[in-house]
Amino acid sequence: MENSGHRVPAVSPGLMPPKPTGLPKKLTETSIPKLPASDTRYDVKDHQVENLYLTVFPSGRKSWVFRYRSHGKSKRFTIGDGSSVSPAQARRKARSLAGEIANGVDPNHDKQVERKTEQRQRDGTLEAFLTNRYEPWVVIERKSGSSTVASIKSSFGFLLSKPISNISHWELEKWRRNRHKDGISPSTTNRQIAALSACISKALEWGLIDSHPLAGLKPSKTDKSSVIRTISEEEEDRLRRALRERDKTMRAQRKSGNQWRHTRHYELLPDFGLFVDHLEPVVLLALNTGMRRGEILSLRWGDVSDDELVVRGEIAKSAQTRVIPLNLESQRIFRDWDSLGEWVFPGKEETPLTTIKKSWMAIREAADLPTLRFHDLRHTFATRLLQKGADIKTVSALLGHADIATTTKYLHATDESKRKAVELL
Repeated sequence: MENSGHRVPAVSPGLMPPKPTGLPKKLTETSIPKLPASDTRYDVKDHQVENLYLTVFPSGRKSWVFRYRSHGKSKRFTIGDGSSVSPAQARRKARSLAGEIANGVDPNHDKQVERKTEQRQRDGTLEAFLTNRYEPWVVIERKSGSSTVASIKSSFGFLLSKPISNISHWELEKWRRNRHKDGISPSTTNRQIAALSACISKALEWGLIDSHPLAGLKPSKTDKSSVIRTISEEEEDRLRRALRERDKTMRAQRKSGNQWRHTRHYELLPDFGLFVDHLEPVVLLALNTGMRRGEILSLRWGDVSDDELVVRGEIAKSAQTRVIPLNLESQRIFRDWDSLGEWVFPGKEETPLTTIKKSWMAIREAADLPTLRFHDLRHTFATRLLQKGADIKTVSALLGHADIATTTKYLHATDESKRKAVELL
């Protein structure tokens, strides 16, 4: 660098963007305003000070920039606007920057600290971080991203206005204790705290906080040997009978409605197919395949063949694709279920069905199974396979568990299996 006594490594000319031809050889107060704009940004090298450039943007705006290397990385320091900073001022600042860099000082450090401080002030509270940073990321990276953010906001409303770094163990312990007094299970509060902790971990990873305020917070103890809810053969019979009765009722209503329409010369509604709607095939597929509700509703016809189906990684909880062979009843369901378009269970506007909550609640009441959850059908599938001699590795693969240890919860012994074991003595 001219007259500075310091030399800063030059940036490779090959990295410079293309620029117009016929540019002036010297950057002066007269030549700078004449520099033309281009479709892309380009740099013009100063003829006096090494690594000093004038950047010309497509808009016509110009900016003095000093290029340098720090810790092996190429960097740029913006000195100022080309219309308000003269060439002489830009050169003096560039020489000063070169001296700082030679002494191991990164001129962008103060700017980075300032930006980090501004970011922490802007996104420092839990609510601001969720809205500005975490939600835009998690809804893209996680299939359950939207519901995760909603759960955090509803579960920890008392923390939303608080700076993340000020969240304390004591607040979470008090919250957890009150939740348990209200009858919320420890496994539920553990999941909710885990979601909050994962969110805060991203704030730490992205430099918004310096330490994790929930580090070391232990989960509540849970009864890992508690019996998983499954349905007995008698309960399954009640569920199937309720589905058949629902079918008969809906067909009778359709017939009656069409008779009424016929007498008034209205267009008749089409007859039902072998299924009146999606509920029966969805329920029976859950019992026969062990698929999660979301996996069933997200099936495409392209995922289904004559004797097997593919659960795509993009819809699986583990994000891993798996193949499930179809038993005879499952094959019949897919043959008999008639739907148009891409989705096996279509919703509105060429999208898959997203919920069966209303019809599911009605059918479990009709079957006198008011506490039955849809996920219990998956539990039933897994438990019956193990009781009939299937090995745990195969069952784990069918369920799509990322860790075979997750499948071991289905190895709980029922009263019937206990009695059979004792009879062996």
